[in-house]
Amino acid sequence: MKKLFAGLIVLLMTSCVTTTTSDLTKEKDLSKAESAYVEIGYRQAQQNNFQQAKMSFGKALDINSKSAGAYMGLAVVYGQEHEPELAEKNFSKAIRYDTTQESRFQYATWLYNEQRFKESIKQMEVVVDDTLYGKRPQAFDILGITNLRVGNTQEAIQNFKKSIVLNQQFVSPRISLANVYASEKDFVKAYEAYNGFVGLVKINLAKQTPATLWLGIQLANVNKDTNAEASYSLQLEQLFPDSREYKAYKMWKKQQ
Repeated sequence: MKKLFAGLIVLLMTSCVTTTTSDLTKEKDLSKAESAYVEIGYRQAQQNNFQQAKMSFGKALDINSKSAGAYMGLAVVYGQEHEPELAEKNFSKAIRYDTTQESRFQYATWLYNEQRFKESIKQMEVVVDDTLYGKRPQAFDILGITNLRVGNTQEAIQNFKKSIVLNQQFVSPRISLANVYASEKDFVKAYEAYNGFVGLVKINLAKQTPATLWLGIQLANVNKDTNAEASYSLQLEQLFPDSREYKAYKMWKKQQ
């Protein structure tokens, strides 16, 4: 199963009451220190230095015991270390102290990767309901992917459509929508979704891959768009001659 990877945003959650200039300065310095430890921890985690990362997150928590960023960092690290119970415990704390939906978004993505699809859907539905959350297009896209995993095809279609409405330049839901419609034998709508992706390719906001070219060839063929079929076939042959998609294309062509 292909895993989902959600871009992490460092969360720096501080709650303090200040009354004097010296208090403000102290709290500002503490906030900076917390921020530094969390950022260091994320860098260490990205380099697979998990033990050092946990120590950095721990130092951030020594400064602020309600640091959502530190708890989310620990959750991600424990997830990488295959410690699901510890990961879940820290995700729960991150969600509790996070004033945004980022921790819940990361938790829902983690649940998907753990193949706990129904739980992931429940969490991501909370995320997408927050109209102020900055990553709603990605959240709807992941929600659509997850709905497909449990057979909720119509829900997935609506999720992908909403993702596109929220971000016209988002590539992933357009390809997902084309694939879903193709699997439903609705080749006209599949080709419309695919052509939306091609439009992004033409303005250098997306790139063709062996998989997208092979999809385009088949959709162009069934929609009798011979020029596009020839173009995608040539690109697949010239750009990706060693790909499994090109091998599949050659076998398919022999049967035409």
